[in-house]
Formats: sequence, structure tokens, C-alpha cells
Amino acid sequence: MRISSLTALGLPCLAALAAALPASSNDKRYTEINEGTNYTVFEHAETSAKLSFVTNSGICETTPGVNQYSGYLSVGESP
Repeated sequence: MRISSLTALGLPCLAALAAALPASSNDKRYTEINEGTNYTVFEHAETSAKLSFVTNSGICETTPGVNQYSGYLSVGESP
């Protein structure tokens, strides 16, 4: 349960950070559909890190006004 709580807190923080930081001209931000689910994706060009997440899927959190984020973080490659 501890890992799930950390993930639930971490993904929104990472998403907010990714949105707030100035993007380099090579960084990418886009949406993709995987198995019928729409993901928001951020790719960092320098490190190859990739954050992809779903907002308010309606599966885990159904309380009106409460946002839910779930997704994946790939840390990329070492230089």
C-alpha cells in the first residue's frame, strides 16, 4: 500500500513539474492512445525519460471534484 500511496502522490507532482518547466526545443509533449486509453506523454530529449499518464479514468476515484492520475515513468538511459 505504501508504494501505491507514493505513486498516487508522485505522478501528479511529476506531471505538474513537467508542465511547469520550460521545454527544450527537442522535448516532446503529446497524447497517444494505447488499448483504447488516452495517455498524456512527456519525453525529455536529453535523458530519454518518459512520463505517460491518464487523468480521471473513472476506475479508482469516482468522487466528483477529486482528480486521479495513474501512469508510468521510464527513467531513460545513462549518458
